[in-house]
Amino acid sequence: MSGSPVPGPGGSEKGPRIVTEPDADRPDINRVDCSDCGGGPAEDNIRISWVDTEKGFTEIWHVPECPTYLIERIMGEDGARRAKQRNAWAQASFPAAHQCLQAAAALAAGDTAAAPFVAALTQLVQAQGANTAAFVVLDKWVEILDQHFPPKEPNPKPQ
Repeated sequence: MSGSPVPGPGGSEKGPRIVTEPDADRPDINRVDCSDCGGGPAEDNIRISWVDTEKGFTEIWHVPECPTYLIERIMGEDGARRAKQRNAWAQASFPAAHQCLQAAAALAAGDTAAAPFVAALTQLVQAQGANTAAFVVLDKWVEILDQHFPPKEPNPKPQ
């Protein structure tokens, strides 16, 4: 039954730890050999896979004790931890930064040359503050900028 998935350690027939049988013929996969451990498809080994625009689906296998895999795992966990810390800091700091921007915008409101810039920036920051878990999408940017800097030619928004 070449090419069929088999449960990995701790997994079940439908569980998350599925590996490919070692004799599977998979020409559509670009397999990279680990220079440290030389691990290959096996039930106890670890597969890391990604999609590359040039090479397509690529995978590398490691034995559990592989130093390269352990370093990559430590770096990945550290990066995730730092990202969570930065996000928590940003969530806590955003309201104060937004208030400072609003106060500065109120002071600049009398400057007629700067008024559209201040209003657009304030509105963009407010749109971002409404959902700090995502970016303000491009169509929202265009909508806000068109409101404060009307285009020379009509640019109706599609429905």
